[in-house]
Amino acid sequence: ATPSDVGIQYRLGRKYLARWEGESALPHLRNVLRLDPRNSQGLNPECTCLLATYQADEKKDVQPLRAFIATDPEEPLLARAYASLAGCYTRAGNAPATVATYETALKRLPARTDLMRAYSRAIFELKIEDRYSRGLELARELIGLLPDKLGAWMELGYLYQQMKDFPQAREAFLKCRELDLEDISVVYQLGKNALLSGK
Repeated sequence: ATPSDVGIQYRLGRKYLARWEGESALPHLRNVLRLDPRNSQGLNPECTCLLATYQADEKKDVQPLRAFIATDPEEPLLARAYASLAGCYTRAGNAPATVATYETALKRLPARTDLMRAYSRAIFELKIEDRYSRGLELARELIGLLPDKLGAWMELGYLYQQMKDFPQAREAFLKCRELDLEDISVVYQLGKNALLSGK
C-alpha cells in the first residue's frame, strides 16, 4: 500500500531475513538505500551491512563486506561485519585469513568479548596449532571479563582438550559444572575428556 515507506521496506526485509528467506529480503533492503539516499532515517549502514553479509554467506563473495568495513561504520555494525567476514574464512578452512581478520578486528575493537570468543573457537575448530597459545590467552582474557559466564570457561576447556592437556581441560569443565549443573553439554565434555585421557 505504501511502497515508498522506508521504514516498512526495512522491517519487511528484516522479517524475511529472520525467516531465512534472503532472496526475498534483498529487494526491500535495496529499496531502503534507493528511497533514502541521504540516510535521513539512519537505516542505510545496517542495510548495507546486511546486504554485504548475505553476499558473503550465500554467494561466497566477501568483497562487499570488506568494502563496508573500509567505510569505518559504528562499533556494533563493524563488529558484526568482522565476525561475518572471519566466519566466512573459517567455514572455508582458510586459517591465515581467519587469523588476520580476527587480529585486525581486535586491534580496532579490543573489548569485544563476542569477537574474542569467536576467534578462540575458530582456533579450536581449524586446529591452528601455532595459535593455541593465542587461543588460551583469549580464553583467559574472556574469563577475566566474564568470570561467571559458562561459555568463557567452555572455550578454555575446549582449547586445553585440543592441546591434549586433559587435567587442565577437566578443571575448566568442572568450573562449568559449578556454574550450571543442568547443562548437558558440560556433562558430555567431562565424559569425553575422561575418555580421551584414558581415565
